[in-house]
Amino acid sequence: MLEITGLVKVYPGPVAALQGIDLDVPLGMFGLLGPNGAGKSTFMRVLAGLLEPTSGRVTLDGIDVLDKPDWLRERLGYLPQDFGFYAHLSGRDMLLHLLRLKGVQAPGGLNALADELLERVNLTFAAKRSVKSYSGGMRQRLGIAQALAGDPRLIIVDEPTAGLDPEERLRFYDLLAELAQGRIVLLSTHIVEDVAVLCPQFAVIRAGRLVANTTPREARESIAGSI
Repeated sequence: MLEITGLVKVYPGPVAALQGIDLDVPLGMFGLLGPNGAGKSTFMRVLAGLLEPTSGRVTLDGIDVLDKPDWLRERLGYLPQDFGFYAHLSGRDMLLHLLRLKGVQAPGGLNALADELLERVNLTFAAKRSVKSYSGGMRQRLGIAQALAGDPRLIIVDEPTAGLDPEERLRFYDLLAELAQGRIVLLSTHIVEDVAVLCPQFAVIRAGRLVANTTPREARESIAGSI
């Protein structure tokens, strides 16, 4: 269980990006839906330990992750909205570089782990191709491959299907659904279809405030006849 209590982030200005978020995220796929600028990316960056909140508490399985960021990093897989790759490297070499940066240990060695991860995200066929030749969906799958390294307890994906064509989006849906088995996957998006297809439960954030915590079915029933 991921538990967020009273999470506030105020930028200089002041700009209140998060205004007291209270949310419990259970095991499996959980969606965070909201328009661009709602505070989703700020929320994800705080949870990933990349941004210090102004106030609030975040615990994973009872451990305060804001107080113990190193403990969190060992159990976290993170795919940000804008993931920087070295375009001249092959997909396999790029993944190996990221695994080394993350300090991942593998009984069979990093080369074997990289090959296993590429196969899992269906990129073995393109392992030796340069990243600059990858489609948007292939780059996202490469990003998911590095997020999977170390068998994380929590995976955070920020706007993963933005810009993908319908075929790539469906392929990515299948991959994310598989990842949600036995771990927490937090999916941030402004695309309603992503949440409707993947998430048994989701929250809606707007202007830094949590305005709903519901299921796709309950949300559809609540607006029946009005739209």
